[in-house]
Amino acid sequence: METNSITEFIGEFDVGKTQICHQLAIMVQLSRKDSGLDGRAVYIDSEGTFRPERIAEIAERRGLNVERILENIIYARAYNSDHQMFLIKNYLK
Repeated sequence: METNSITEFIGEFDVGKTQICHQLAIMVQLSRKDSGLDGRAVYIDSEGTFRPERIAEIAERRGLNVERILENIIYARAYNSDHQMFLIKNYLK
């Protein structure tokens, strides 16, 4: 995966797309010494599957500050491809 770029996951229902996105939204926030990027995540959800409670479970299991992890995820729900492009152009600069 490339930083500062858009990655789209496509696949059948229940193959792990949401799980990997949740994991990545957390991992990017880890310190560089812990193989992270000391960054934030932008999560554009086109299927309505983002679950903050799942993020919290993963973060807790890793011993991370759940509140801080959730604050560092910029979340938006996209309803179609035009809306997705609108979000990217107008809110994620």
